[in-house]
Amino acid sequence: DVCSSDLYSWSRAGSLSLGVVSNPYLEKAQQQIKLGVSPVTTGVLVVFHLMSLLAVFTFSWRNLIVALVLHWLAVGLGISMGYHRLHTHRGFKTYKWFDYFLAVCGTMTLEGGPMFWVGTHRIHHAKSDLPGDPHSPRLGGGFWAHMGWIIFGETHHNDSKFMAKYAPDLAKHKFYL
Repeated sequence: DVCSSDLYSWSRAGSLSLGVVSNPYLEKAQQQIKLGVSPVTTGVLVVFHLMSLLAVFTFSWRNLIVALVLHWLAVGLGISMGYHRLHTHRGFKTYKWFDYFLAVCGTMTLEGGPMFWVGTHRIHHAKSDLPGDPHSPRLGGGFWAHMGWIIFGETHHNDSKFMAKYAPDLAKHKFYL
């Protein structure tokens, strides 16, 4: 009578309810939502996105080029090459100064520091789409995988001791703490 394919259940009558679910992924998401919203993280996300609306009123080709270059530095170099390929998977070797440069570029995305991002991503790979995966879409669909886990989840942003278990290579260097 009730379909529970996502965080919320839809009855055949078409009404939305938070029915009883037996899916462990959904139960975990519901437990984390009961913990409440992370006010600092949510506040920064809301303010940051509201401020981006101001770009419409200050458009210039120069501003667009600056935004594209910053996006490339932060996402292309910082997240993709730095946090993901180099720091998480150790996919290549480079000079320490370039390693640090990539880490600084990664912080520009506001996705957390290197140790948090790497630790969370390593947990994700170890428990991919299983209970314990911090941002599995099985916990609540695309919203959970994209940003719900940051707003409601146990993010451990400031818990260097916890994250050091998953990123011991980064924990050895004060630069990443």
